[in-house]
Amino acid sequence: MHGDDELDFSRLSDEELMDLLAEVVTTAESVPPPVIDAAVAIHDWVDFDAEIARFEAEQFAVRATGAPLAWNGGGGSVHADLEPSGWRRVRIICSVLAPPDLGAAHSPSVELQSAAGTRQSATATDDGEFEADVAAGLWRIVASAGRWALTTPWFRI
Repeated sequence: MHGDDELDFSRLSDEELMDLLAEVVTTAESVPPPVIDAAVAIHDWVDFDAEIARFEAEQFAVRATGAPLAWNGGGGSVHADLEPSGWRRVRIICSVLAPPDLGAAHSPSVELQSAAGTRQSATATDDGEFEADVAAGLWRIVASAGRWALTTPWFRI
């Protein structure tokens, strides 16, 4: 450009200023990928306190902790237990309590949905629970019976 010369921009005409700007833009190097990666990573820290508060408020499972998870909504509830079932796999065992006003005519069903788009129906067991083996990742449970449905928040296993 102009080396270490300092320019008095107030003395440049609009055309000279635009030429200088064009020179800077055309000679500037693109942003290196590690800088972009760092910027994306640091974005998660912008509102760190709010993120921590959100995680504390949500049910959040990490790799089959053995702690049961429970969600309520619309008069019904879903309880889930997590058990290891292989390398990076977890068995989700769900109990569904549909709203009592639906009656016995509406049998519940359970579908597991991954953040990657996988949908998997859970199999009903003889004791009225539902189970499915899933890969580690981000999942949610959708339980339904008749006109009632409950979709859990996402949780990591």
